Amino acid sequence: MIKPANQRGGLMQFEKVDQPKRKSAVVVEQILAAISSGELPRGSRLPSERELSDQMHVSRNSVREALAALQLIGILETKTGAGSFVAVSGIPNADVPAMLDQLRGEEDLVKVWEARTEIEVSLARLVAQRADASCLTRIRRSLEKLAEAIEANVDVDDYLLLNAAFHASIASCADNRPMADAYAILEESTRAEMLRVPHRAFIRNGMRVSQADHEAILEAIATGDADLADRAVRIHYGGLERYIRSQFIGDGQDGSAEEGDGS
Repeated sequence: MIKPANQRGGLMQFEKVDQPKRKSAVVVEQILAAISSGELPRGSRLPSERELSDQMHVSRNSVREALAALQLIGILETKTGAGSFVAVSGIPNADVPAMLDQLRGEEDLVKVWEARTEIEVSLARLVAQRADASCLTRIRRSLEKLAEAIEANVDVDDYLLLNAAFHASIASCADNRPMADAYAILEESTRAEMLRVPHRAFIRNGMRVSQADHEAILEAIATGDADLADRAVRIHYGGLERYIRSQFIGDGQDGSAEEGDGS
């Protein structure tokens, strides 16, 4: 077994993260550097989330976000009960920066929305099959809070946070943390984009239509119908995907909210 040159006491040593940039991005950079240098060869197991968090002095959420991003682009793989491993047939290191740019980049927003849609479809199907009464109560309560905020004419920033909480409640009930973590990254990326001034009118005009979509998703999940949940999620995202295409690639509608705002 290859041991890293900077390994002490049996644990790989990473540096404390104190750069001003986003902490999860720095975590990604350090892990990629360890893979590139051979300190983390293909097939090797990474330190636990707690160990990475302690060494880099960042929250476990930052570590979890970084690991999920690397899993999403094929650098890492998660084995249930065993942790995160460097993928044996991973992407060549030279391609990693470009792929991370695509994940975060505005120019690839359409593909990010496509990925978000497919992941949430899978999550909704799982919840329809697995959700218990307590999970359904959490999802229903988050939807009620969103409805109350819409009636109170909430601003777009607060609406998107409550909207994110509704979708997060579905993801948490799927009992699949790697998929939920990957979804959280995509949700954050798309939410940040939709907060830009040019998109705010679209979100504002689509709130009530989107809420009807949310209710349809919850109803499908509550009945345990995975196929109906699948369809409800795709309808929900349909309007926003057309809007995004019209904004970025000159395709689709003029941006009016006719079938869900997709957020």
